[in-house]
Amino acid sequence: MAKYDSSKVILTIDDGSGSPVVLTQFILELGGVKITANSEPSTAFGDGWEENLPTGIRKVEELTVTGFLDDVTQHPALKDVDGDVIDTSRTFVVDFGNAGGTNVKLTFEAWLTAYEVTAAVNSVTRYTATFLPTGSAAWS
Repeated sequence: MAKYDSSKVILTIDDGSGSPVVLTQFILELGGVKITANSEPSTAFGDGWEENLPTGIRKVEELTVTGFLDDVTQHPALKDVDGDVIDTSRTFVVDFGNAGGTNVKLTFEAWLTAYEVTAAVNSVTRYTATFLPTGSAAWS
């Protein structure tokens, strides 16, 4: 079983025209990629423990990316999302294994739902973009 470190992670997002662009060198932090399954409470009167039933619906939770704000060299695919809520979804590919191994790459569509710029004393200005995945996701 192979182990992968952060140097193996590749993040790709389409540039708005559908062309995939590798953004790895512009990202400092990638929030966890979390897939959840919805359930519905099914606890009846008299039950001593909470119970749930699966609904059959799964989803990828919100994903955040963070990096240094750079209005000169930042990649156009990220400049495209700066401060704007996009009206079309983007294709994300998060590859945790640098094109090696199986079931280490997740592909999904996502909407930009938030964009934040933060500044602090003795620190470089950073951005955080939050994306809300929509539809199915596939591991490969």
